[in-house]
Amino acid sequence: MSSPLRPRCVVTEIPIEAAGADPERVMRVAEGMVTSPAWSSFPPMACVVRPRPDRRVAMLGFLNDTDASRLEALVRQVPSTVRDLRYVDYQQAETDCEVLAANLSNRLGADLEQARFAGLPRGGMIVLGMLSYALGLRPNQIIDLRDVEATSDGHPLVIVDDCVITGARIRAQRNRFVTNNASRRDLVVAALYATPALCDAVETDSAMRACIRARDVQDFTDERWGDHAGTYRNRWENRPVERYWTGVPEHVAFAWSEPDVGVWDEELGRVMRGLPVVSPSSCLKNRHATNPETRPPVFRQPETTAGCALGPHTFVAEVDSKWIIASTRSGVCMSMSGSSAMFWQALWEASSIDEAIERLADSFPSVSPASLRDDTRQFIGELVRFDVLQHSSSSAPFDHASVS
Repeated sequence: MSSPLRPRCVVTEIPIEAAGADPERVMRVAEGMVTSPAWSSFPPMACVVRPRPDRRVAMLGFLNDTDASRLEALVRQVPSTVRDLRYVDYQQAETDCEVLAANLSNRLGADLEQARFAGLPRGGMIVLGMLSYALGLRPNQIIDLRDVEATSDGHPLVIVDDCVITGARIRAQRNRFVTNNASRRDLVVAALYATPALCDAVETDSAMRACIRARDVQDFTDERWGDHAGTYRNRWENRPVERYWTGVPEHVAFAWSEPDVGVWDEELGRVMRGLPVVSPSSCLKNRHATNPETRPPVFRQPETTAGCALGPHTFVAEVDSKWIIASTRSGVCMSMSGSSAMFWQALWEASSIDEAIERLADSFPSVSPASLRDDTRQFIGELVRFDVLQHSSSSAPFDHASVS
């Protein structure tokens, strides 16, 4: 039996060195996060961003314990993904393709003239298109990867991809190729980005001729895991997927695609697809990954409401027609409905407490102005006590002592 739905707020802090001085960078990370297809398996959610002072992003919703655990695992991965991000735009990709073309020419020499080229769907096909111009390939040198028989003439088959990390897809193609060409050693991997360790592992495979890259991908495994790096590798290598390399690489994303990140869910003991972090405005895949109308909305958290400053650890959102209000400092995460929601709505939409009381007078015509002021004072006092609000000197009718 599933646990009941409760208001939840899961917060992550975007690394300062990654966000830089531009607070809009945090907004763009949040815009990338909500493009994940994972949100379709959650109840309605909202994403709230506080760009200043500590660059925090929060996901709020009404979740049971299982969904809350999944959400925490997904959000926990975001800071390291952002910190390790290396973004490659189209101009950089063109430059990288020219470097890759030169490296292929140097390594294959005269064999390049008769080599066949196939792109791994889908990023590899984009790279192959650019690479074909840089190398001056003939149309008959470009084949469908499914046609492995086309390489039975003894000429190299160059498998092209944008970024090769674990090499799992390369390994699968290698197994198909060896089955059809048992005595050949003509497979070549050509990638814009790959770790040196992966390329070394590929080249020790007796069925592979070479693994050629344009740029190195950094390996952060030892830096992230230290003495536990071996445990980390064992966990991933025990999965039933053949690969050439296991580790924590740079998160290389392209203007056309952001690769999936695997997230380990300790409670469920399985791998989940992590959250993207590149804004859809900078990544074609993320722009079309999900319907924008079904994504969790992204809100920039205001600094004040009705003249009262929101606490520095406060996150607020309206989810499924109910307000969720949380303070990560006090540990409070509550929902508001009925009259309390009307009081909060008045404070949220008003520029001062006096204006909020005027709005409440329209909603509660039978309540005297004096009673409304007392009720509002008490309501604000509770929010201050929970660290949701911090009283501002601009709201003269309620000094700090009177509301606390």
